[in-house]
Amino acid sequence: LVTAGSTMDGEDAGETRVVTLEEFQAMSLEERQKLPKARLKKLTKLEEASARKEAKAAEMRAQQEAEAAARLDKARAVKIEMDASLPEAQCVKVRDLEGVNETGEATRPFVGKRLKIFGWVHQLRWDGKKLLFIELRDGTGFLQSVLSNDLCLTYDAVTLKRESAVALWGTL
Repeated sequence: LVTAGSTMDGEDAGETRVVTLEEFQAMSLEERQKLPKARLKKLTKLEEASARKEAKAAEMRAQQEAEAAARLDKARAVKIEMDASLPEAQCVKVRDLEGVNETGEATRPFVGKRLKIFGWVHQLRWDGKKLLFIELRDGTGFLQSVLSNDLCLTYDAVTLKRESAVALWGTL
């Protein structure tokens, strides 16, 4: 905000008028000439700085969009196939991953076994380009899973968002 010490019609009224940058940009050339020279100079500099800032922001947005498009194109080229030599995955719920035996001790009946879990992405965190942590929610509990290397570079992994429905295969 910049104040002008005279009224718009050039008469000194002894009052100060606040002229915002938006008002200054909307003013005609004639109205601008009625402002005091110091204020005109200051508002002109503000207008130029604002234009430079907007141009730089537009350039940064364009650069980020180009990088994102290149990343997606690269991700579309990565193909992952299910390894047929691995044993069949058992479909389980998160609540079934930890059990309790007769003595009340926690048991983990699925450790080392190949599992398939369906759920929604509750939280998603990237750690570099080749490591992705997914907190999966299936209505019965939460499970943290890790995707690494080529699994992180696929189109599905790059475009993954919160609340996405997913199926994960892996070893517990």
